[in-house]
Parts: sequence; C-alpha cells; structure tokens
Amino acid sequence: MRRIKAWSVLMLCLFFQSLYAQGTEKRVIMLGPGKKAQADLDGDGKVEIVTLYAKPGGHRWAIWVNDDKVFVDSSSIDFDGFNVIDLDTTDKYKEIVVRLNGPCTDFYVIYEFRNKSIRKIGAVGEVAQFCGDGSIIVKDYSMSFWTRTLKYVLTRQRTIELVPQEFYYVGKEGVVEKGFPIYAKRGSKVVVDIAKPGEKVLILLSDCSSEEPEQNWYLIKTERNILGWIYMKTFGGKIGGLVWGG
Repeated sequence: MRRIKAWSVLMLCLFFQSLYAQGTEKRVIMLGPGKKAQADLDGDGKVEIVTLYAKPGGHRWAIWVNDDKVFVDSSSIDFDGFNVIDLDTTDKYKEIVVRLNGPCTDFYVIYEFRNKSIRKIGAVGEVAQFCGDGSIIVKDYSMSFWTRTLKYVLTRQRTIELVPQEFYYVGKEGVVEKGFPIYAKRGSKVVVDIAKPGEKVLILLSDCSSEEPEQNWYLIKTERNILGWIYMKTFGGKIGGLVWGG
C-alpha cells in the first residue's frame, strides 16, 4: 500500500511539473513568407491579418496588415520567419515578432501595430522565452564556458528594455588543476583562500562588468565554503571540467 501511495505521489508530482513547464515556457513557431497570422493587434475588437513577404533569399521583406504594406525592411538581413505573440496578456495588444539571421547569431525584432502604422519596440537574442507577463527571458551563449540569463521587460512606454543585474548566476563546478588565490573583494589584494589542485570549486557569479570576457570578475566557492573573487584570466585553463566555447 505504501509503495502504491508513493508511486501515486510521484506521478502527481510529474504531472504538475509537466503542467508547470507547459504554462511557463512559451515558444514561438515561426511562419514562412506568404503565410498568414490572425489576431486583434491593436485591441479595437477587429481581427487583423498579418502577412510577411520576402524576396528570394530572404532579403528585402515587408510586413502587410490586411491589405496594406505597413513596413519595408531596408537592412538586407536574411528573414527567417514571423508570427504574432502576446507579450503581456493583461493588456489588449498583440505584437508581431520577426526572426532574422544576423551576421553572428539569429535574433528577434518585435513590432506593434497601432493607428494603422507599425513601430519597432525592441529586439532580443535568438534563444528567447516570451513569458506572457511582459517579460522575455533570453539565453546568452557568448560567455565562454557558461550561459548568461538576461531579462527584458515591456515598459509602460511600450518599449522592450533590458533589466540590468549587478551579478549574473553562473553555477558551474570544476576541479582545480593548478592552484590560484581568490580575493576578499573585486580589485582587492587581500587573499581569503587558495584553490588547491584536486579540490572542487563552484563558480557562482560573474559581474560581467567588462566588454573583455577575461576582465570580468567571478565569485568562487572553495571546498572549505570560502567565497572569493578572481578574474577569469587568472583561472582560465586552471579548472578542469569547464566546457569552453565562443
């Protein structure tokens, strides 16, 4: 009987976990050129038909709402798809999102349609979760060995802006291969501990204060639960188990 109860509890937990994941993760399916999306964009009670047409190769695309061409792109960036999203389910508006192929990475450009005209309200990176509460969570994979989580919000002025964070969570663990000191404060010369070869360390945070990745400070916890700061250029190549990328 206890096994049955335990199994039932496990199944309920998995069920609610799946519901939670479905309710919080909003992925956008991109529509190709010539496809149609229908929604009341400006909250006037009338449904608009949104279409995006692109020239062969994806260059020079245009957004049409109903039978009117409301926007023509002049950037010559490849078009990858579009759709209608609802950034904030508590307001009456819907937005048009266009996915573009940038020189280094893809990204989304977001527009609003009001008074029979279209306006760009922001742009975010390619790995984006549109949460439906006015926020967008974006994964930034340019941080060498970890993924930075960025948060954007739709402001009262209906522009999409990045919410600055003093620190960014890293959460990567590795084994020290070559010892190094960690410091009491960023910029301090006071050593609080030495990360010794063979011990596990946890890289908790980064301040992302510099455009040069090697100049960013990282907060590291040693096996003795001592916290200290260190430049990436100091521990780079000295911690095993980290997967380094671009």
